[in-house]
Amino acid sequence: MVDTPHNRTHYSVKYSLEEPILPVSIRLTGFGAFFLTNTPLPKHHTRLVLSHLRPGLYGIKQTKKKLSIPELESKSEAIVLIPRRELTQRAKSQKGTTASIGERRYVLITFYPFKDATLRQKANRLVWQTPLIRIRPGLMITPHIRISRFRHYEGILLRPSEYVQQVVELGKTVWYAPKLQLLKPTQEQTFETLIQNMFEERAEFIIRSSNKLLHEAKESSNRPGWTKSARQQLNLLRKRLRQIRVQSAFFQREFGFDYLPIVTRTAAKVSRIRQKILLNV
Repeated sequence: MVDTPHNRTHYSVKYSLEEPILPVSIRLTGFGAFFLTNTPLPKHHTRLVLSHLRPGLYGIKQTKKKLSIPELESKSEAIVLIPRRELTQRAKSQKGTTASIGERRYVLITFYPFKDATLRQKANRLVWQTPLIRIRPGLMITPHIRISRFRHYEGILLRPSEYVQQVVELGKTVWYAPKLQLLKPTQEQTFETLIQNMFEERAEFIIRSSNKLLHEAKESSNRPGWTKSARQQLNLLRKRLRQIRVQSAFFQREFGFDYLPIVTRTAAKVSRIRQKILLNV
């Protein structure tokens, strides 16, 4: 049953993932596939024995009977991730070639969003430090990168395990599933669009924050303590710029995507705004 405006007062979805009393990280096991979507799945998927794990995330329990991959491909518009071992034959056929989006392994990470504004802000800071592909609040995937390869980003970006641990330390239980792969290679374009949207949204956030600070500078330049506050906010914006520049380099190196033009364009706009702000500090 789908939660609609007509039945919302009489029915509430019961999700399979329930938070324990103490926050921990829990590995999702026993699933043959995961569906990630922003819309409810059609009713005909119920015969696939779907578990509604949390908003936007469904799981199919593993059974002795092999999953009907053609059926899943034809009936679902959601992003479908399945364990790497389910694609042994396809992976072998690509041996020796550079891993594309479809052949790469991913880590699924999910938790219920923070309600407390302060904790939500701290969690958002972690997102800026981690190469995540966000599906919806509290539901994301990140590329699985070997530790030896991730040393290039040590101290600059957070590994998936570090991100999970820090979210747990903020008081949230985190569920994760490693070594997953796209079921449908045709979904590569969807992934690329998600990543590009992420960079454009972050660039827009930085520009919007800079313009807001400029407005405050014109209105509050004579307020006691404003100069120190303005410089702190400028330093934070510069830090955000460095973070998206590093993530741009990450996705270019790992996927071949070039988002440097977005970063460069944003940096130029922020630099012009910064100069105007400093005139009022």
